[in-house]
Order: sequence, then structure tokens, then C-alpha cells
Amino acid sequence: MRLAFGRRLLMLIVMHLGVEPEEFYEDLHFWRSAVQNYWSLLTPLIFSDHPKRPGDEDPLPPFNMIRNVMDMSANYGGLNAALLEEKKSVWVMNVVPAKTSNVLHLILDRGFAGAKHDWCEPFPTYPRTYDMLHANGLLSLLTS
Repeated sequence: MRLAFGRRLLMLIVMHLGVEPEEFYEDLHFWRSAVQNYWSLLTPLIFSDHPKRPGDEDPLPPFNMIRNVMDMSANYGGLNAALLEEKKSVWVMNVVPAKTSNVLHLILDRGFAGAKHDWCEPFPTYPRTYDMLHANGLLSLLTS
């Protein structure tokens, strides 16, 4: 599935957020390659709690080994878009840190779930809700 963005969305990015379309698409291309790398690294780990490493006779990991992801610094929702393009059946909660520019409406306009949150406070969810927490650049953002 190729994500298509209309002129209205690009104008929204440029006018309201001060983001250049090139920056937006660079973010999407970055996450496309990152998702492929993540999945290739995570695939063997599905057996990490078993007493032996997987061998040739062992079954492949299930397709949906990761179902729920929290992107703790979602930026433009590029990770979510890349996961969709790769046909990964995951649900992503895109969280925009309170200290960043307000790009939450861009994430919501793309049809993704999202929230704005101050990471100095706990996130109001059950601790085992997410199979993967993704925090690209979050610590450097919070310490600056």
C-alpha cells in the first residue's frame, strides 16, 4: 500500500508547521529502511525466552510477533506509516512529546492514533499494553 498525500496535506505541513515537504518525505524514507532493519533484528528474538536458540527444525516466528507499539517521539508518524507500508499488522500509539512543536494534528489527519504527552508524568495505560516502546531521539529531546 503506497501512502499518498494530497496537496492539502502538504500545504498544511508547510504553512501551519513550518516543515518543508522534503523534510517530511526524508522522515518517511528514513523510517522505511528502519522498519526493515528492526524487523530483521527482532525476528530471531521471538524465541529468546526458550531454552534453546531456533534451529532449522523450529517453526518460524509468528507474523504478528509485535502487535502494539508506542512511538514515544512520533515526530510526523513516519514509523507508523512505514509499518503500514510493510504490511505489518501492528497498532501504533503515536505520542508527541509536549516539548516539541505541535504536530499531533498532522498525525491525526493521516488517520493514525496519537496523543500529546509530557514524559515527566506517567502515561495513563496498563504497563503491559505495548509489545515495543520506541523512543528515537526522546532522551536527547528531554535533556536539551
